[in-house]
Amino acid sequence: MGLTVEERVFILEIYLKTMSYALCGQSFFEKFRRQAPVKIAIAKIILKIRETGSLSDKNRNRQKSLLTSGILQDIQTAISFPTLTVNRG
Repeated sequence: MGLTVEERVFILEIYLKTMSYALCGQSFFEKFRRQAPVKIAIAKIILKIRETGSLSDKNRNRQKSLLTSGILQDIQTAISFPTLTVNRG
């Protein structure tokens, strides 16, 4: 399970105060009562803020699909005339 923005902010704040991955992990566990991220995960959070200035997840730019009348017609045809399978066993 990923970290929430609140948890990432907490990690950043504690790390900047202590400059210690171990203390950061310990403080995280004490506050959130769940397993703290490992050192490499904490390091990635710190690197992300240094590089991007943000702790938010990236907005994934994906191509949105568009249901055109042609695609809709193909779907209707496939539903209306299902193909028969031959079992040769």
